Amino acid sequence: MPHGCFQHNGGGQGTAEELNKFGKLAKEYGITIGYHNHTGEFYQDNGVYLMDTLIENTDPGTVAFEIDCGWASAAGIDPVAYINKYAGRIAAIHIKENGAVIGADKPKSRYDAPPKFEIGPDGKPVFPPEFKKMMEEREKLNVPTGTGIVDWKAVKAAADAQWDNVIYVVEREASYGGKSRIECLTEDIAWLKANL
Repeated sequence: MPHGCFQHNGGGQGTAEELNKFGKLAKEYGITIGYHNHTGEFYQDNGVYLMDTLIENTDPGTVAFEIDCGWASAAGIDPVAYINKYAGRIAAIHIKENGAVIGADKPKSRYDAPPKFEIGPDGKPVFPPEFKKMMEEREKLNVPTGTGIVDWKAVKAAADAQWDNVIYVVEREASYGGKSRIECLTEDIAWLKANL
């Protein structure tokens, strides 16, 4: 399912129904399906996070969740508190450091038309200035693991306490300090091995 596929809790319930349906089918093959958040799932509809609606309306026997701690913290969510709130539902942790809170994006419906960009003479999309600015601001959130706003030791302790054999996924959406993504990932993994 595409991320940001529901804009309100009613849409979250519909998405939960789809996850339940696919989860039941996948279970026949020994597979548990999962859902990975971005900031939009922490948008509130009538005081309720869209992610809460999704988790609370899915079958724990067939649907698990991966908390992207980078996007959750960017939305203003404490990943540790969220993992503890939904203990037993979080099968994977997305390790992506984040340097600041930007708030939850207002999600778009999966039925909305995707943004259209002009194509330049080189065959590549031409991004409007406001889109470029937004992407540049997002890239500034990428900082070395261990230097941002996520408490990784607490995340690991909370995650390991609520699920056996949690899957940890390390991601680097953008580089920092003029380094390549591979150099940044190498540093991230070295920090994680030394500190967790």
